[in-house]
Amino acid sequence: MGAVITAFGAYAPEKKITNHHFEATLDTNDEWIRTRTGIVERRYAEDDQYVSDICVGAAKNLAERYNKELEDVDFIIVASISGEHTMPSIACQVQAKLGVKKCGAIDITAACAGFVYAIQLAHGLVEGG
Repeated sequence: MGAVITAFGAYAPEKKITNHHFEATLDTNDEWIRTRTGIVERRYAEDDQYVSDICVGAAKNLAERYNKELEDVDFIIVASISGEHTMPSIACQVQAKLGVKKCGAIDITAACAGFVYAIQLAHGLVEGG
């Protein structure tokens, strides 16, 4: 049997920005944006909220949704080009914030291809045991 995705977690920041926000600074309006893109609102991180916090929110959501223990995590892979520091990596910050002590942690910074590379890496790690 090959490696498969059996669970996922999600998190979006609480701060909502609607299309009306852009009407004051751009030559646009809610109807124009909505009919051309389907976008109604965006979620923005708070000034003191970082990529690692969003990753932690998604991991906690996964644990809650599937009744899993985060201490059982073997490896943390974060695919992002939006790191808050060069070091430590986002994945290591997530590991520390979650309190997962016995796992590997790595960032993949490959822009749009990052997710695909992360899935390939995860697949290889699972297949490799």
